Amino acid sequence: MTLTRESITVPHFSFKGFRRRDIQFSQVRTLELCQTGNGMFLNIHHNEGQSTLAKLAFRSEHDFDALCSNLAQYVKR
Repeated sequence: MTLTRESITVPHFSFKGFRRRDIQFSQVRTLELCQTGNGMFLNIHHNEGQSTLAKLAFRSEHDFDALCSNLAQYVKR
């Protein structure tokens, strides 16, 4: 995953395998934190659909929280 001033690149899984999806901040409609059972997820709703990041996939809770905070600031612009 990569975060720049203009976009975020997230993992994208499909029947064709693992790929990366580049999402421009101008294309993001909403960000949604969602808790399901013991898991916390960040849903990024954008013009091409939805991408989801799981808190469990990050090395630490701090990394996930920092990403959510930074992403919210970039998307508000």
